Amino acid sequence: MAEWSMAAVLKTVDRKVRGFVRHAPDARRMPGESTYSILQMHYVYILQSERDKKFYIGMTADLKRRYSEHQAGRVESTKHRLPMKLLCYEAYQTKEEAARREEFLKSSDGRKDIKKRIIESMIL
Repeated sequence: MAEWSMAAVLKTVDRKVRGFVRHAPDARRMPGESTYSILQMHYVYILQSERDKKFYIGMTADLKRRYSEHQAGRVESTKHRLPMKLLCYEAYQTKEEAARREEFLKSSDGRKDIKKRIIESMIL
């Protein structure tokens, strides 16, 4: 029976990230796969100004940081409309998917969809 050293066990445990095992540094990757592809999500979010009730639609890779920037008045387009309330957000695996969704939500059809969903959520 092989003996396990504590250093080997700790090294193995350290490589696990939320149920996934990280790639070895020299591992081959799929084309276009980044080192952090499992962990990096991109978010499309909708804020509503409590002052004028208008929406702000944005995209970010760090939702908590970006929301705190809005609340602190460090975002030029929302600082005069504070306070802002986070209505909803959607998570996407790629920046391109998130950008397409953000672009749709900023279109007239997307804005109609947002208003319809908000009204439906108030009724239910």
